[in-house]
Amino acid sequence: MLFMDLGSKIVHYFNDETNEIGVWSADEMFERTLELPSGSIIIGEAAHFGTPRTRASKAQYWYEQALLDWYSDLEKAGIRLYLAPEKETYKYRLKLNVDKKDLADLMALQLSVTLNGLVNLKKPVKTFKRNSWQLDAIKARKEWGGQANDCRTLDYCDKEDKASKFLYDNILEFRDRLRPETCEIMGLVDENFYWKGSSKKRKATKGDFRCQEALLKESNIRTAAVMSMVLCVIDWDGNIRLRESTGEQAGWRFIKDEIIMTKPYRPKKAGTIRSNCQYHGLKHYTSSVLGNKRGQSFKPLSEYTDDEVAERKVTVKNWNTALKDMFMTLKAMAKEKL
Repeated sequence: MLFMDLGSKIVHYFNDETNEIGVWSADEMFERTLELPSGSIIIGEAAHFGTPRTRASKAQYWYEQALLDWYSDLEKAGIRLYLAPEKETYKYRLKLNVDKKDLADLMALQLSVTLNGLVNLKKPVKTFKRNSWQLDAIKARKEWGGQANDCRTLDYCDKEDKASKFLYDNILEFRDRLRPETCEIMGLVDENFYWKGSSKKRKATKGDFRCQEALLKESNIRTAAVMSMVLCVIDWDGNIRLRESTGEQAGWRFIKDEIIMTKPYRPKKAGTIRSNCQYHGLKHYTSSVLGNKRGQSFKPLSEYTDDEVAERKVTVKNWNTALKDMFMTLKAMAKEKL
């Protein structure tokens, strides 16, 4: 395999079959790679070798047509190109405990492939033109995420916020239709629904159902994650959310891949809903299961033991299953009630 990295218009490469380490100029890379024998495999970061250059590019050197021509030439020559997500390189660079220097990313890519094979890598595209799915996703991440941010900023109780009101009005039925495991993970349990004692300020007595602000803002419900799923189904005004290109409700695959973005390839700014679900929600849930919080910080993945890595995989799977359960349940409820 030939591993490649781009830095300052220089391509650094390592051939693990010949143990050759060297550099090419960015302009000669196309010709050099096509000299490889048929059946060769090339691996490089998608940010460098799978993303065309634009006016604001920093990590990209080649323009769209040049990359597409290269992909075609490689295919004709029987050479396979695989692209790695940037976070994959970063993760394994931490594991190796090396600084980001010329050969560090090559070492990280090799370790990733050694441990995982080609499972986290993707093949180059046939076109860089965005299809309706991708255009829907870009708009949705911005619009839906903006509403998720508004709901959170206004403490999930603004009078104009019909999405939060829908959750509050239907939360007991919602709870009853979810898997028990989902309720436990998201804090949708009785102890968070009812007042534990009397409150003169809220004019509530012990055992009363909490008011909207107290339930969605102040309890131990993982409201940011729950409301993120609500906003994938219902908009701020209380209408059923539809994809622009299809006029239909989004399916779980669209939500998982393009809104929560559990796939390895994603933009650095992936939106408020992903942040609510995966950065804040999953991180704190993982901490509650693994006990990996150190004061105000969290133990980095690079320091996990093999047992902790295995346990975290189960935790992530359980979390994502809970998100799907909420989304599918809310989708059904919205059809029935709106």
